[in-house]
Amino acid sequence: SSNGQSFLSEPRDAFVFIGHKTFGTLSVGQQDTVYKMFGDKVRMLGVSSSNFVSTSNLASNPSWRSAGTSAGTTSFNTRVNQQFVWISPRINGFEAGISLRPDPSKTTTRNQSLSSMGLNWQNKDGLYLGVARETHNDYRAFSGTNATAVSGSILNTSTDADPLRSKDTGTRLSLGYRGKGYRVGADTSTLKYSETPTTAAGFKSHTLRTWQVTGEYQVTADFTLAAEYAKNGAGKCETASGACSTTGLGGTLFGLGAKYNLDKNFSVFALAARGNANDAGVISLGSNTGRTATGGSINALAIGMQARF
Repeated sequence: SSNGQSFLSEPRDAFVFIGHKTFGTLSVGQQDTVYKMFGDKVRMLGVSSSNFVSTSNLASNPSWRSAGTSAGTTSFNTRVNQQFVWISPRINGFEAGISLRPDPSKTTTRNQSLSSMGLNWQNKDGLYLGVARETHNDYRAFSGTNATAVSGSILNTSTDADPLRSKDTGTRLSLGYRGKGYRVGADTSTLKYSETPTTAAGFKSHTLRTWQVTGEYQVTADFTLAAEYAKNGAGKCETASGACSTTGLGGTLFGLGAKYNLDKNFSVFALAARGNANDAGVISLGSNTGRTATGGSINALAIGMQARF
């Protein structure tokens, strides 16, 4: 399909668009970035973000949580308001995409813009390969008005008198394969968060790598089983003084799922997941309310019914 969603269930975006078979599709509104569209191609049972079996909280987020709180966005797997997205026609299996979200409130000291670009290729045999990169400018993931740069914290406190700039990037390589009765997918990502510190021990950069694998198997025409595994690495970090440790950061997620189709419109499902944070890490399953304690673990289970018309 022209929006790179052929491996997925229906997106939850809200936008207006114009399309042309030669020039592609241009859309404006609340929608996924190209980074999100072109990656994570085999989401377990079609589940995307905001669910405890979503791998995005490990594959597209850091596990660093220090003293105080941060006002900035850390995720590279979100829908974005007021975003322009262009997706090219698919030519010889290739499709390109660019997304841009300018900052309508930019100032001389802050320009909170987002850009994303990617390229993917897929063939008729069910193989998919994709690469994408997303950049967040001045998102201040480790600073902001709610951040407290206390002793032992790597957070930066930003004030009007001492503004800071930040740049965060996510780069992801994705693959997927769909065969008769099954599909598998894998992703590996490199995430980098950087700021200009305002204190001697302030945060300067954190770089980490993540990966995930997902698989589904159709036991019968109506019954499907699924499993996933995601891992978030400790990475490396740097402060203005140079001293920084990432020992104990990172975590893992293991999930299982099953779905049975009652008819073409209704199905019942069961989902289960376990998240484990390493000694100094914190991870969440779907939301802040599902966040582990430092070095903790969390279990989640759900059963329900799905309706599609």
